[in-house]
Amino acid sequence: MSSLVFDALAGAPIWIVWLAGVVLAIVRWRRQAMVSLLTILGLALLAGATVLGPPAGRWLFIVLRNLGWRLREVWLVGLLSFGLSLVKALGWALLLAAVFGWRSERS
Repeated sequence: MSSLVFDALAGAPIWIVWLAGVVLAIVRWRRQAMVSLLTILGLALLAGATVLGPPAGRWLFIVLRNLGWRLREVWLVGLLSFGLSLVKALGWALLLAAVFGWRSERS
């Protein structure tokens, strides 16, 4: 089995949860539009960082090398990892805002 197929299968559970979250947000949009919007945006950031992160890293490495930058690969990987962590942190922050924000006070 190729590495790409194995990686896709290994990541399937989280993709199923993200897809279920988006479907639930769409279904509940009329009742809680802001919560649904934050949920969809948060899940989109998490999915986008997961899908686009590795190819963006390879592209950035090639572009910087072609521009003559002499950053060590370790630094470049570290910077990219930090950037992806920021994007994922924003996704989680939006999900937390959706969970804990905009609720009416009830006992």
